[in-house]
Amino acid sequence: VHDSIHVYSAVMRMALGRLPLMKGASLFARTILEETFNATQKARSLQLGSLHDHRAHPTWLKSIPGIFSYVSVDGHTLYTTCSRAGRPHQVWQHSMGQNSSQKDVLLFEETNSRATVDIALTRDAKYVTINSNTRTSSEVWLVDVATLPSMPTLVRRREELVEYYMDHAHDRFYVLTNLGVDAEYKVMVGETAFPNHWHPFFEPRNGYVLQDLELFKDSVALYGLQNLVPIVLVLNPCEPDRDPLILSDDGACHTHRTDQPFCTEKPDFHFSSPVLPPYLHSAKGIGAQFHAEGPSNLKVERLSVISKDGTTVPVTLMYRRDLIRSGAPSPVLVHVYGCYGENLPMSYQPWKVPLLDRGWVLAYCHARGGGEMGRKWYHSALRESKHKTVEDLQACVRYLHDKGYSTPSLTALYGRSAGGFAVGMFCNVSPELVQAAILKVPFVNVTGSLSDVSSYVGVKDHEEFGDPLNEAGLRQVQSVCPYYNLKPGQDYPSMLVAASRRDPMIPFNGVEQYVTHLRQCVSEHKKQSGDHASWGWGLSSVAHIVQYGGSRHVPRGSVFFLVDRRGSHDSGDEVAEQCTFLSKALGLHLS
Repeated sequence: VHDSIHVYSAVMRMALGRLPLMKGASLFARTILEETFNATQKARSLQLGSLHDHRAHPTWLKSIPGIFSYVSVDGHTLYTTCSRAGRPHQVWQHSMGQNSSQKDVLLFEETNSRATVDIALTRDAKYVTINSNTRTSSEVWLVDVATLPSMPTLVRRREELVEYYMDHAHDRFYVLTNLGVDAEYKVMVGETAFPNHWHPFFEPRNGYVLQDLELFKDSVALYGLQNLVPIVLVLNPCEPDRDPLILSDDGACHTHRTDQPFCTEKPDFHFSSPVLPPYLHSAKGIGAQFHAEGPSNLKVERLSVISKDGTTVPVTLMYRRDLIRSGAPSPVLVHVYGCYGENLPMSYQPWKVPLLDRGWVLAYCHARGGGEMGRKWYHSALRESKHKTVEDLQACVRYLHDKGYSTPSLTALYGRSAGGFAVGMFCNVSPELVQAAILKVPFVNVTGSLSDVSSYVGVKDHEEFGDPLNEAGLRQVQSVCPYYNLKPGQDYPSMLVAASRRDPMIPFNGVEQYVTHLRQCVSEHKKQSGDHASWGWGLSSVAHIVQYGGSRHVPRGSVFFLVDRRGSHDSGDEVAEQCTFLSKALGLHLS
């Protein structure tokens, strides 16, 4: 669509967008965007220049540091810049060929400290959308590419708990929004962008939870879940109710946008699960229905658990049916997230496959605060209701014990990023229910992070957990903060905590403070029980875990702290460390 060429190297990515010919320029006149990525700040630097011959070196005209996102179209480059706190908040425009003395034009500035700004080009490349999003609301401003340079137009002013996201194709706007009485995502369309011209295009039914859409030249792809099964609906843009193509797979747990070109006639869709690598389903035509199945030895169960307040919470189980015996407890790894309206991550994770092969059960608790059951499911665990995420996890673990899937001595928890909040709080209130826990780049010092007004990430999370800058909000945040609620002398499970010094999302010092206090609590328990061993103190590798754990297991209460000095928030899993830790913490053989 954008007629671009992408050249990748180890240190840069260059996007070359074709421009209308300028006076004096050759046929190969182009804008050059040199992009370097700073993992710590999550910001890029751009260099703009011209290339008059494909054999020549570019002439650099301008350098733009600290940008977050950008769009280059028809001789204009729009880009976002960040505040000193790292919050993307401004949109600027640079026009190719402008005088070097001319300053770029500020098109938009977001003053809401909880909102971040990004920009995108619509699928048909006719509009640029300026998207200003908080955790629970959104606002869109439009720029018509045909009228550049021009100022953006507001579509609909922000409203609490209302989200809308826009795209354009087929000579109309498509709007994914939860506006309305049901507060769930639906698709609206309009000949103009403004809400008074919107009318329904697709409204979910029969339990289908709509989560995203993608536009193609001859079709509209909708992504969602039904009973936790990923389902892609491929609709005819002219007749959306007529025989949609349905792509689903009962053995899959995850699908996502394809990011294929707009002109793709038969797009491919990726399905996967934590133990199934991504595989393709192709849209062969409107009106067909397709289902696929996973490996015959993989069993996927989707269960319902009753939480403390009577709410039904969905749980997904995976195991090898040839290794799990009915009525015999098995080691189980329970995963949780439950924040920001995001689904519990269930894409392919290769290190989970060896666990299945060793007779483990993988359990996924779709707790409130996540997005698997819709926007109301997310909103039901905000601020003063955030404790419901932890209660849902407790109900899940108790159910697995009551039904004979596992026992406390064979149960471990896994929480990554914000999922670490739920795991950390669980270990404070119900440590007797589990033997071990893994916290990967965990959000455990909630009070400290949200109190840091110099960090836009912390301020943005006030909508999720509460505002600690007022007395009532501070009490609320403290009530769900794993660090604040650590209990000296309590019998904690063995824990593996992994953090990165360069993580821009989870401050390293907050995780370090948590580990230090946790070790003090464990030490107090050991003194009270007469056990003076100090397992896991300062250990940082799988070799240490194996060595100090002996040939069979490590004692309960061991605390391992792995520090990644180079990676960032999205660094990969420490596969060997995690698998070794789980086996030895639960007293299992490694082979």
